[in-house]
Amino acid sequence: MNGKVVALLGISLLILAGLVGLADIGELKEILGSADPLMVVLSALSYTLAITFFAVIWQLLIGSAGLELRFIVNLRLVFSSVFFNVVTPTASYGGEAVRAYLLTKKFNQDTGVGAATIVAHRIIGTLSNSAGTLILGLYLIARYAVPPVLLVIILVVTLSSFIGFVVVLYFGLKIEWSTRFAEKIFNLIGRFREVTEEKRESVNENLMSYHEGLSVLLKSRGTLIYSMLLGLVAWFFVNLVAVLAFKAVGGTISVENFLLIFTFFSVSRLIPTGLPEFVGSKEAILAALYAASGLPVSTSVAVIILIRLATQLWMILLGGAVTLQLGFEGFREKA
Repeated sequence: MNGKVVALLGISLLILAGLVGLADIGELKEILGSADPLMVVLSALSYTLAITFFAVIWQLLIGSAGLELRFIVNLRLVFSSVFFNVVTPTASYGGEAVRAYLLTKKFNQDTGVGAATIVAHRIIGTLSNSAGTLILGLYLIARYAVPPVLLVIILVVTLSSFIGFVVVLYFGLKIEWSTRFAEKIFNLIGRFREVTEEKRESVNENLMSYHEGLSVLLKSRGTLIYSMLLGLVAWFFVNLVAVLAFKAVGGTISVENFLLIFTFFSVSRLIPTGLPEFVGSKEAILAALYAASGLPVSTSVAVIILIRLATQLWMILLGGAVTLQLGFEGFREKA
């Protein structure tokens, strides 16, 4: 086990220990012990449905790009991808690399086109998450009395995420302008420090990959519209996990509470940490949002633990089983 993995595991344990340490242990045990098992199961089911809808989106993109892949194979690859996202220290990109590898080496699909569909898939996921959170956040602010600190957090995170994503989309569409702009930036940086050729090539490859993903996405207007709608459905089911976890510990779900919890979870997922999912940085952010809203510490920690069980632990079990079912022969083939 390399140093990076050990460090990330250490950070994960510190975050979890810190969250649990903030709560009253006896009260936390009592809350978790009395949690409604039906709500816990429904939260795991909600996350499973979210990933299934996400797989449907990829099926649309695969078809639009001219690839042929049965939906059951697609679904297995997506669940396996989520498994690797959870367990590998690559900040949610490990699963996509595995998916691209298996798509081309195990299922004999075109490498370039397959990678482009995966990039397009990520674009839809990010866009639907940003758009849905922005709309919901603005509605929540307009309709209910939101504490000022939460108002600032919601506005800053949702607007910066959405605007930033639009800027990145523009860079992906204007590929020639983007590469020239990147070269100017490299030249400017080069006045102060050396910019390696490998770094230049890496940036240009990423820009081209993003451009090709957008090309797949914009190839068919119908595919784009349906993908966005399905992306919002997937976004709904992902965030519903937090509401069901809150309900599991006996939380009262008024319309305002539903929207607050839904928005908190969505906002916490939008904040970029650069850390893999198993570290728990999103849980720490969510705990801070809960605390700012006045939710009791022990209750908020219990909800966060149930969310982790319904998402990450469940995906380790289900995604791991799917990965074993896929078999490892795809990894043994020569590139």
